Amino acid sequence: FDLGRYRNFRTLRSKDPCQFECLAVDPSGEIVAAGTKDTFQVHLWSVKTGQELDVFSGHEGPVSDLSFDQRGTTLATSSWDRTVQLWDTFTGKGRKETLAHHHDVLCLAFRPDGLQMCSGTLDGQLSFWETKNFSVEGTVDGRLDVMGGRLSTDRRTRENASSGRCSTTVCYSADGDALYAAGSSKYVCVYSASEYVLLSRIQLSSNVQLDGVVDKLNSRYMTEAGSSDPLQEREEAEAQEDPKGKVGLLTPGGEALPGSGAGRRAAARGTCVRLSPSGDTWAVASTEGVLVYTKDESLLFDPFDLDEDVTPAAVHVAASRGEHARALLMSVHLRDVGLFRRVAEAVPFSDIALVCSKVPPARLTWVLQAVAECARNSPHLEFYCSWCEHLLLEHGSYLRRGGASLVSSLRALHKSLGQTQRDVTSAVEGNINRLDYIKQVRKIPRLQ
Repeated sequence: FDLGRYRNFRTLRSKDPCQFECLAVDPSGEIVAAGTKDTFQVHLWSVKTGQELDVFSGHEGPVSDLSFDQRGTTLATSSWDRTVQLWDTFTGKGRKETLAHHHDVLCLAFRPDGLQMCSGTLDGQLSFWETKNFSVEGTVDGRLDVMGGRLSTDRRTRENASSGRCSTTVCYSADGDALYAAGSSKYVCVYSASEYVLLSRIQLSSNVQLDGVVDKLNSRYMTEAGSSDPLQEREEAEAQEDPKGKVGLLTPGGEALPGSGAGRRAAARGTCVRLSPSGDTWAVASTEGVLVYTKDESLLFDPFDLDEDVTPAAVHVAASRGEHARALLMSVHLRDVGLFRRVAEAVPFSDIALVCSKVPPARLTWVLQAVAECARNSPHLEFYCSWCEHLLLEHGSYLRRGGASLVSSLRALHKSLGQTQRDVTSAVEGNINRLDYIKQVRKIPRLQ
């Protein structure tokens, strides 16, 4: 698809009918590879011509995932036959290496620098391979990490269950230091690619209507035949009335096939996770849709945007009560530089660091411009220099990755401080010259 014109400009077809399971594009964007589920083959096409370039055969099971290295010369394919096979896509020599595993391989990914590859298997283990000799550098047993809540159909507790503890998608961060993994659970796990330890775990959903979100089920509804939760029974009744609205296989007449899963509650799952080239944003395809996460703190919720009581009178009342942080945030919301100056100069010198730490990143651009304007026309030089120092110290990490949105504010602050420095330097040099003159005059003998 052409994302500029929103239209399909190329359709890639195989010579023989097959069912594709996974897809990958080389870094240059010229070659597309797809793995099949029924013929166990890997097809390669040219994006420019749309012609099929080659077909790789060698797997004995469905191809589960594909990944190109950073140069695009090596294609790694994983399969249910418990192997990862490496193919030479540049010279057309075919298979180069076969990496054996103890269980079915579900996912794999190359690190951006191409020096490491990670593969995930059905038993929940993540294997890290160095790509020079393709030997295992380290492993992570992620069964307990990926394990999510308890399904309504589980007979055993979440701690004792052994099914579904695996990752079905993995992706490296832009710098290659972290590995993101998601699968048959409500969590996305972040691992260290060098220390092979769990760094963090992000929950995808807290919606209790999804299956697998609650860790412990109500024992009152557990019977020998399974769960008798009224919520589940109501959903099953709705599924019988409208089976087309539920997930599962339907007969041509619209009836749900027995054992197909129609009428069951959708489970919380993460099917694909990908990161942006900058590493600040990542997205995961889940049961509830595509969820996008970001490290940009400017997108955080600011509760003052919804408050109708933010007025200059309310600012003065808050300042008189000693609520300096609240008064400052309300003055920032009103975008009144004069009001901001009165509130800022009422803050005790020892509390400047605390108040600066309460400034939300979403308002930092305007605060820097207001401080620059106040410092330009104020005799309180040390006071506003302290404001600048603590703002830069408290929000240094955000300013480092803020981008072009903060350039104008930082330039205004630099210009204001530069002008103050020149004024102070001129005054100091003038005073030094006058003192030197007075000292020299005192040395001249007085005329009798």
